[in-house]
Amino acid sequence: MAASLFGAAVDPPQPLTWWTTNPLVKVKPLDPVPAVPVKNVDLFAGRNEFEPFQIVLRAASKDLTGVDIDFSDFRTAEGAGISAKNVTVYREEFVNLQRPSSIEGGEGLWPDPLIPRVDRYANEARNAFPFTVRRGQNQPLWVEVFVPVTAHPGKYTGSARISLGGMVQFSVPIHLTVWRFTLPSTATLKSSFGLNGINALKQHRGRYTNDEDLHSITGVYTKAALLHRISTNGGSMQPPKFSYSAGKMQVDWREYDAEVGPFLNGVAIPEGEPLQGARATSAEIRMPKVFETEELEKLYWTEWSRHFQKKGLGDRLFLYLWDEPASRPVG
Repeated sequence: MAASLFGAAVDPPQPLTWWTTNPLVKVKPLDPVPAVPVKNVDLFAGRNEFEPFQIVLRAASKDLTGVDIDFSDFRTAEGAGISAKNVTVYREEFVNLQRPSSIEGGEGLWPDPLIPRVDRYANEARNAFPFTVRRGQNQPLWVEVFVPVTAHPGKYTGSARISLGGMVQFSVPIHLTVWRFTLPSTATLKSSFGLNGINALKQHRGRYTNDEDLHSITGVYTKAALLHRISTNGGSMQPPKFSYSAGKMQVDWREYDAEVGPFLNGVAIPEGEPLQGARATSAEIRMPKVFETEELEKLYWTEWSRHFQKKGLGDRLFLYLWDEPASRPVG
């Protein structure tokens, strides 16, 4: 405690200002501190569900290095528990937009990249933690809690602990209500979001390297989507090789099945991981650029249908026939 000029004891200034917010808020570096900062977290989730929130830190008077976070286990009054291993934390980084992406956006720094402590896909530690909070700027943290299938329904309590140089500065109370139902790993709502693996590879490696790298990068993105109950289309963009002779179409499915098959048959997310057994809800027919005749095109489509029906996946196959047709003047 410190003494004031009048001899009364006052609390020393805290090095960090902080508050919590929901995952729908975009916290920019210079956004003002809320008039009434929220100092706790209330989560509600079913079993087999991810539920996120954000913790925002702000340095009052100087840059603060060595800031870190860890989490307690979650417990009910009856003694049921959810391990802190089910909590994933990311440091949010910012991208500098030169122009708004929509009428709802704006120029400047916007939160977008999420850098984990440990990469979920490569199982490697990253350099996001500990980190520095810049003076007068917000540093949001994205926290994701996974509720295991085995979790008992009930009201859990836990906490996030913020430390500075290894010393705990404060704790954030977390209240988690687990409902009785369990969400399926495979989404019941079908989806198909475009993914261009070739562009992703070029962004990661600076150029197109080889097909092995293409399939590896595509697999990571496809799994990341599946962990959010989203199915993708496009992927490596490579249609299966085919040949035509004596009126018969032959399609070589080996490379295609090696790439797409694990996501359709539920082995891409193995036992022991969140959403184990999740399956993609859709798969598009990958078309070569041209066919010499319409008859060849029909035979090619027929082979796709036959292949998927044989695997019991006919209800997931679709043809992306046209994309963004050009507008025509009216009248």
